[in-house]
Amino acid sequence: MHGLIHLVFKEFVVAKFGSQTWSKVLRKCSCDDEDSVIEMRQYEDSLTLQIIGAGIEVTGVSFDGGVELFGRFFVGYLAQQGWVAMLTSMGSNFREFVQNLNEMHHILERDFRSSIFPFFSTSEDESGNLLLSYTSRRFLPSLVRGILGELAAVLFKVKAEFVELSTDKISRVTWSVKFSQLAVAGELEETPKPQRCFGWFQLHEALTSMCRGLPGVEALTCCSANTAEVEAITEVVAVSLTLPQTAMKREEDRDVESEASPQRSRSFLQSPMHRSSPGEEVQAGNALTSVTMIRHQYGIEPTRHLADWLSVLDLDHRLELAEALIRAVPASKVSCQWYELGGLAITQTSFWDPQLRLSDFYSWSDCWRHEGEERSATSTSTSEGPFHFVSHSWWPPQDWHQIMGERCFYADIKAAELCIAAKDLCAEYLHDASRWEEARFWIDKCCIRQGDQEFMSLSIQLIEEFLQLCDGMVVLFSWSYLTRLWCVYEWACFLVFHEPENLVICIDSFYRDSTEDKFLDAVRSFSVDGCQCTDPSDWKILEKKIDEYYGCRENFERFLRVSVIAITARSLAARGARSKLGLTKWVKLAQDLGFEELAKALSVADPSAWRKAALDGEVKMIAQDFQTAIKAQNDIWFAENVAPILAAERRRAVQQKVYQKMQVHRRTVQRALTEHSLKRRLTIGPRLSDSVRSMKSHASVAAEHSPA
Repeated sequence: MHGLIHLVFKEFVVAKFGSQTWSKVLRKCSCDDEDSVIEMRQYEDSLTLQIIGAGIEVTGVSFDGGVELFGRFFVGYLAQQGWVAMLTSMGSNFREFVQNLNEMHHILERDFRSSIFPFFSTSEDESGNLLLSYTSRRFLPSLVRGILGELAAVLFKVKAEFVELSTDKISRVTWSVKFSQLAVAGELEETPKPQRCFGWFQLHEALTSMCRGLPGVEALTCCSANTAEVEAITEVVAVSLTLPQTAMKREEDRDVESEASPQRSRSFLQSPMHRSSPGEEVQAGNALTSVTMIRHQYGIEPTRHLADWLSVLDLDHRLELAEALIRAVPASKVSCQWYELGGLAITQTSFWDPQLRLSDFYSWSDCWRHEGEERSATSTSTSEGPFHFVSHSWWPPQDWHQIMGERCFYADIKAAELCIAAKDLCAEYLHDASRWEEARFWIDKCCIRQGDQEFMSLSIQLIEEFLQLCDGMVVLFSWSYLTRLWCVYEWACFLVFHEPENLVICIDSFYRDSTEDKFLDAVRSFSVDGCQCTDPSDWKILEKKIDEYYGCRENFERFLRVSVIAITARSLAARGARSKLGLTKWVKLAQDLGFEELAKALSVADPSAWRKAALDGEVKMIAQDFQTAIKAQNDIWFAENVAPILAAERRRAVQQKVYQKMQVHRRTVQRALTEHSLKRRLTIGPRLSDSVRSMKSHASVAAEHSPA
């Protein structure tokens, strides 16, 4: 086993029983040199089991009691790793947190793509008490009690009691969870920093590996619980672990700056790297980065407005100009992993502040390179990764904190969700999610030069061309997204030029039991008149585009509703039956709006079967990890049942002449793609969903010709 297991166990023993107890464990194992057993390398399983067995014997605890204590220790360790932001985003109170456990574990499964986390389900008894069921192939109920009990105390200041109602002692247990406010809410104290930092999944694996093979522990099933013994052990802990202040607080003072414990504060604004002036030229090789360069390149008279010049360009020349202007920002600059929030990711999360628009953000991106061009020496992005347009609302829903809790921040969610989207995209395009930093995005704040109104106006008028030149679009989909006119236009415009499989929505951190009806109501009540636009002058531009492409608002609104229902359902189905929310309400919404064919297509989805097939390894030959195996099956369902409906709706909604013209124009765009981009697609082979679809097709042919 890995030395990480020894290190985690050592820190647990020292934290709970003292350094002298750890020394006794080492002596019992005849180990004179501690460093020899905590190196980051593989050790013989027999040594690990010897250390763990000695620890249990020296401390005098039962396995079950020790694991529960370890669960409490685990919470403090998670806080040190930076996971508090995720934990606090899962609910404003303990009941809501428990109800969102599956949603949280789905996010973790997307992040740690080969991991398989436990299932939780909640309900209420006749008295309104919370009932919690826990199911896992790695059955460790005492660990769950320890973790949830400590989180209840630390995050929500409540005491949680778990009364066992039923269990098969192998894989499932149901508790009645009772909780009461703690009498004394102690001050948050600093906890010692761990010797080294490791992720959640590494620690989870360390624990389960540590349990495997111990005497009396079969198939990771906990020993029979001895309630009295567990209670006695729990009393050993005089002061329960608390989360560090740096993980729990957000700095509100604009002038406060702390190097020792960085917070997401306005001190970011005073950083020397963010003091460029709006008029400063950005050096980017041969890219067009200013109005002066554009006028010089195309011989435009100084007295002529660029908008007038652009209005007479044909589609090919508009696309040529867009190629020279379009830029891409690496995922590493605008997104971050969950455990980096609140500390390491001050730059990424501050970027999503809607009031923060600095000219220096433009230098974060570089020019989209096409055939024959050389990359600049200062280029930071890579031409290999997928390139997606990001559509989102800069401002959070007005009721954000009311629903998500005071400690859940919109900017944090966006940065973390975009990071997971980057992993999904790199798993799809590069077959390697670990290369997520190579994903690139088009985001207006850093891909349109701020402070130059004429340049900004020209770029905005080329949004359609930018959409066409991207591989796809990522939507940060909150329940207020459909109230922003630019957002819904980007959505509908994208689907004119691209296939729906290339539109990815980030909804997992926004969509839960408390927000589900808000998403449904947003679709049900959608209308162009109900949308908002920051700049009133944009209304005329967008109204003209809607009339040009769709003929009337009714066509536009119908296509928008159909496509949102379909693509949202695809994202929810990808949870692989983890969420209790499922697709039931979306099927009913489709029926209520008269989309009967779509409702039938959504009813065909079988996420439970997809998850089982992934767990049983039935799609292992074409999927490099568990999460990709589920996604591949989801993609097949969508392509075979839903995509044809969207294609028919698009033909119906879009004006015939426009549709024909766009088909021709799409071929022009394909020819304009970079040579490297084409090589990338040929080198990495087909997408995984295509491989699964091909396998299924061959299987169907074989079945048709089978003698049976």
